[in-house]
Amino acid sequence: MKEIIKNILLKYNIEQTIIDEIIETEDFSQFKTAEQVDEIIKNSIMDMQINAELTGEKAKNLVACKALMDKSKITYSDGKISGIKEQIVAIKKENPYLFSDIEVKYTPKGGNNAKKFDSMSDKDYFNYVNKNKGGF
Repeated sequence: MKEIIKNILLKYNIEQTIIDEIIETEDFSQFKTAEQVDEIIKNSIMDMQINAELTGEKAKNLVACKALMDKSKITYSDGKISGIKEQIVAIKKENPYLFSDIEVKYTPKGGNNAKKFDSMSDKDYFNYVNKNKGGF
């Protein structure tokens, strides 16, 4: 079984040193067929690629973003994964708050004319709060 697994890993262009480490450290007794191993490796590679793409797109929460993906539209063929970018674009459009590079517009309750408390001295802040009865 180790030789079959080694051949499957080579098919996915995994470096020989990593293959040797996987073969030495992993327990493959739970696998009955080469197809099971192939499917697990393919899914792992796709998951790593999805994580890399989401990280590159500055996703704040990988788990939430992956949960929103339609994985049936992500395919692996001839050593290439396709459909990830389209899924990320769709998630960004519907849920922009999940990405740190997208600015979500927010206007505070006080409007755009809200006081800049950070730049106020303690005395000015105290006077402002007392004058406005605690209202901001």
